[in-house]
Amino acid sequence: MAALTIAELTPGVAGDRIDVLAERAASADHTADAFTLLTALLDAAFPGGPIPDGVGFTDLTPTRQRALWTVLSSGVMSAAPRLLSRYNLPDSEQQLRTWCRA
Repeated sequence: MAALTIAELTPGVAGDRIDVLAERAASADHTADAFTLLTALLDAAFPGGPIPDGVGFTDLTPTRQRALWTVLSSGVMSAAPRLLSRYNLPDSEQQLRTWCRA
């Protein structure tokens, strides 16, 4: 629940909220609620909702890029592999990995 609270904070109040959530995801253990953590991280990184069609990984801000690399490296994506489609992002680990490297 703390992750969801952090995600709801505005950048003016908690400018580092995405970094905090990314660090939590990167260090999550098997007892963590990975679905909630992933939801909070993505909601904070993409507060405006889905990215427009045609946007590439390099078009994203460095903070958003870091959030996605964290998703790939942390193992939390397995909790909700289709959650990324809510943000118009590739929704499988392999597709996301390929998109991030393009």
